[in-house]
Amino acid sequence: SRYHASVDVEDGLCANLGIRDTNMSNVDLAPPPEQYRSPPEQYQPPKYAPPTPYLSDKTLPISNKRSVSNSKNSKKSRDCKSFSDDRFWQNPNKRRNYLLIFGTFLLVVIGGIVGGLVVTKSKSDHGSTATMSVEDVPALDISSVPSSVPSLLPTMIPSMLPSMLPSTLPSTLPTTVPTNAPSNTPSTSPTSQPSSSPTEQRDLNLMKLFLTISTEDDLKTPGTPQNLALNYILYQDKLHLSPDSSNPSLQQRILQRYILGVFYHSTGGSQWKDQENWLNGWTECGDEVNFRPAWTGIACSAQGQVRALAFDNNNLQGTIPSEITVLAHLENFILKNHPSLTGPIPEHIGDMRQLRQLGLYDNDHTGTLPIGLYFLDHLVFLNVANNRLQGTIDSRINNLSMLQKLILDGNDFTGHLHQTTMSDTQLKMLSLSGNSFSGSIPSHLSNLASLELLYLDGNQFKSEIPSEIGLMANLRSLVLDHNNLDGSIPDEIGQLHGLRFLSARNNSLTGELPASLEYMSRLETINLASNKLSGTILALGNLSKLKHLYLYQNKFTGSIPEGLMGMDRLEVLFLSSNELSGGIPSSIHTLSNSLEQLYLSDNDLDGEVPDAICQLTKLEVLFLDENELSGELPSCIGELTKLRQLYLFSNRLSGRIPSEIEQMTSLEELGLEDNNFSGRVNNGICSIGLTEFWADCNGEVTCPTGCCSTCCNSVGVCS
Repeated sequence: SRYHASVDVEDGLCANLGIRDTNMSNVDLAPPPEQYRSPPEQYQPPKYAPPTPYLSDKTLPISNKRSVSNSKNSKKSRDCKSFSDDRFWQNPNKRRNYLLIFGTFLLVVIGGIVGGLVVTKSKSDHGSTATMSVEDVPALDISSVPSSVPSLLPTMIPSMLPSMLPSTLPSTLPTTVPTNAPSNTPSTSPTSQPSSSPTEQRDLNLMKLFLTISTEDDLKTPGTPQNLALNYILYQDKLHLSPDSSNPSLQQRILQRYILGVFYHSTGGSQWKDQENWLNGWTECGDEVNFRPAWTGIACSAQGQVRALAFDNNNLQGTIPSEITVLAHLENFILKNHPSLTGPIPEHIGDMRQLRQLGLYDNDHTGTLPIGLYFLDHLVFLNVANNRLQGTIDSRINNLSMLQKLILDGNDFTGHLHQTTMSDTQLKMLSLSGNSFSGSIPSHLSNLASLELLYLDGNQFKSEIPSEIGLMANLRSLVLDHNNLDGSIPDEIGQLHGLRFLSARNNSLTGELPASLEYMSRLETINLASNKLSGTILALGNLSKLKHLYLYQNKFTGSIPEGLMGMDRLEVLFLSSNELSGGIPSSIHTLSNSLEQLYLSDNDLDGEVPDAICQLTKLEVLFLDENELSGELPSCIGELTKLRQLYLFSNRLSGRIPSEIEQMTSLEELGLEDNNFSGRVNNGICSIGLTEFWADCNGEVTCPTGCCSTCCNSVGVCS
């Protein structure tokens, strides 16, 4: 039929959206970053920062200013009291001790001055180049000494001088003073070159640290992501962290900020839709104390280690840098919906041993799955769908004992599944759709006892459906579309009592529908279209939850079973292109609460269109074309006000085209050609805004000007 090319109705599994059923809307298990948010680690302040005592009280909380100020005033008043209280001088013991200490201090100072004068005299006598003279010595100011002190000094000095000064002066200068030094060289000149400045040393240490994960060429070549990230750490990062080999956590912190900088520049960070807080100089994990949020797309542990990095449709472009694999604490790495994100998956991704969820899908990655991927023994979720990846699935995937969801859709993977058992995994979802896998569907898949969702559609499997599939007791969705499967559907499939979605369209399956199908009471969708199935259609009356039944393009015979009319949840009934005969059941009105789409085209149905069809008020699509239907079209057809498409062409319908069609204000497409209708089309039909209206207006039907979009004659020629 002319509409078949455009009607390829989906099977209710939202395959084009990458979401297989309503229960898989959360197929991406990455939790929102908020779930990982925790108070940021209180890092030690950088070494260049002034110590706490030098902070002004403006930096302290307001509630503490008063106490700090009072504390300072109290200390000052106590110190002043120690020197001004008159009672201090009334205590002879305290006075004596104080004067002894003070006198000793003066003797030391005077002795140093006298010694300096003597040395100067000695140097002068020996031709020394030393230039210090008595004028260089600052004068003492002892005017502030209490008046009682001088009276004590004469009795103290004589007794103490012998013990503090040598009885004789050395006859020669110390050996450390050169006798032949040039006259213009100061005595304090260093004997070696000065060490590098702190800034230069920091630069060298940072370069040395980053060379452990990046190449020297990448770091030194201007404009590379590594060079740009290096310059950020050196000159723009407000934290101004300096490497310290004795502090591993600080080293890792610096590396983490550098790696994020490389990632930013390697994926076109300046072009991201949302780049909030990235490279703003503050902590990447956020600071709740100072109300600074984390960089967008990042979530951290309580220790300040990046734990999640996730971006969805953020215009990332470029490649994923290899440095990202050094983020050893990363658990969730999700980059999806970035068609300009290219290049391979990093080779050393296996170094990210804590990785639980890896989602790099709907991008443009190339290459193969890195071998290291198979050693991520904490991996639970792996999705690399819709890229341009190729190669085979390595048998070492069995190492991923924690893996629950493996999604490789829309790539060009090849090979046979019998090479890969995956029996030691905890797989709940295996999706290999749209690849080039070949060979048979292996029976050992039944060993995946936890499997709930199995999608093998769009490959090159060529075999029968293995009977062991009935052992997969937890299976909820089974999709085998677009392969080269042949043989009959095994009766053991009826053992899948929990199955909700069964689809094996576009294969070469033969034989009759297995009787056990009637006992799969939880089925919501059956799609076995475009095969070579034959026999009669089962009544399926026990399938009370069935919503979608697609059996078109097969070789089914017999009448439309009355048992189908008892399904009060059925939304789509698609039985076109078979060899069905008999009439449209008058009991079809029992589907009035649910049926939205009815396809009975291209069969051998006869009789009249029953009035009962007018009770299907939820109907949006009605295809009855290419049958042997006769009689007049019931005038109640106008009650189908939600109908968008009505195709009745190539039947034996006669009489006038009902004017009640003008009540169908939602109608967009109307096909009435190749029938025996006659008379003039009502103007009201022309005014409802049809986009397509086919009729025999070159024969017995008269269309107002501009009303019919396509007119056909008695021999089927349309224009």
